[in-house]
Amino acid sequence: MDQRNFQIYTKAQEENPAYKEIPVGVILDMGSSYSYSYSYSYSYSGVGKAVHSCITMAVSEFYMVNPHFQTRIVIHHRDTHGDPLHALSAALDLLEKPKVEAIIGSESTAEAKFLAVLGDKARVPILSLSPCLSCNKHPYFLQVTQDETSQFEGIAAMAESFRWKEVTVICEDSENGRDMTTFMTNTFQKKGIIATHWSLISTSSSNELLQDEVHKLLSMQTKIFIMHASPSLASRILVNAKYLGMMDEGYKWVITSKTMDFLNLMDDEVIESMQGAVGFKSRDIHKFTSRWRKEYDHAKKHVMVKLKEINTYDIWAYDAVSALAMAVERIQVVEQGDELNIKDLETNTEKDTTLLNQMLSNRKMNVAQ
Repeated sequence: MDQRNFQIYTKAQEENPAYKEIPVGVILDMGSSYSYSYSYSYSYSGVGKAVHSCITMAVSEFYMVNPHFQTRIVIHHRDTHGDPLHALSAALDLLEKPKVEAIIGSESTAEAKFLAVLGDKARVPILSLSPCLSCNKHPYFLQVTQDETSQFEGIAAMAESFRWKEVTVICEDSENGRDMTTFMTNTFQKKGIIATHWSLISTSSSNELLQDEVHKLLSMQTKIFIMHASPSLASRILVNAKYLGMMDEGYKWVITSKTMDFLNLMDDEVIESMQGAVGFKSRDIHKFTSRWRKEYDHAKKHVMVKLKEINTYDIWAYDAVSALAMAVERIQVVEQGDELNIKDLETNTEKDTTLLNQMLSNRKMNVAQ
């Protein structure tokens, strides 16, 4: 934010000092990492910090544009340290004091499951950064990410255009991974493409077990692989596949956005092992990256912004904050009995339910319902 804009925002605050503060919790993993043998490594350590930066920027920019609003969301941050139980504990703490009215977070499926149940019991919206099909039954669970299944039809269409008849699907050995495997298989079948083998690999697999699984893939007749896996697991698979010559001519790899959205965090040697593969990304994020870098230009040397580019988590978090800030303002206006020209505005005597309805009606949100 340049000095002039800061002065304008400060002046606006002085002219409108009376506003209602709405506490909002942010639960992020600010430092956990994954590593594996050889010289290759993959780390999530920068993701939480970058998301937190974008949330801070979103709050600042939103109220700079809307200085007349009667509400201000106030962020209360908690660090999960990469542990789902810590995420649950943090959420309980935030609900008790400062009694947050919404929670943004849950970067992993495991965290999302805990928070989805808690959100229903506390009647507090959970704005999840993690896709979780099994959480869709929870009314207070709002998925602010892109639907990860939406890309499968595009992959199937591409496979059909190349006249591929058989493929091998590689996913994580988890509830979400198994769901995705089934979804992909059904999508491919609609195009007359058969998934001849499902390779389910645990993210916690030892190098020996992972190498054994990659060797099985090498021995199969089908040489076309569709991989939908976390960056940490995908990196390990690709490095081993490269070593065995499975990235050479005759092999075809399609890698989904679950990996490609975090390409900027991968080791150069891992990226080298991906040469020749086709990758799908969620959306173009170059404009947002430029804005983010400009906003935090003064802190280039800080670990928080030590990234090659912004990832989609950051965009989703930014949009979630904007949608949430607008929702709480609408509620305040309705409660005060002011006229509000918004179509299909749903109100309810219970404030938490009203907030949920407002979030559901906001078209910025990709709500998993």
